[in-house]
Amino acid sequence: MEGFWGILKSEMYHLQKFESLKCTIEEYIDYYYNNRYKKRLKCITPLEYRNYQAQAAV
Repeated sequence: MEGFWGILKSEMYHLQKFESLKCTIEEYIDYYYNNRYKKRLKCITPLEYRNYQAQAAV
């Protein structure tokens, strides 16, 4: 989690209004956990990894 907050702070630093910040954080959380490529997952997204695991389990 510390890495996530560090990335979020560095990429979302200049927002000014709370509602804008809240919306942007929600969008970024979705991106981070579903669409961001992860080195530890062999450079695939978590969503691709979950789909791969689901197919392998069948």
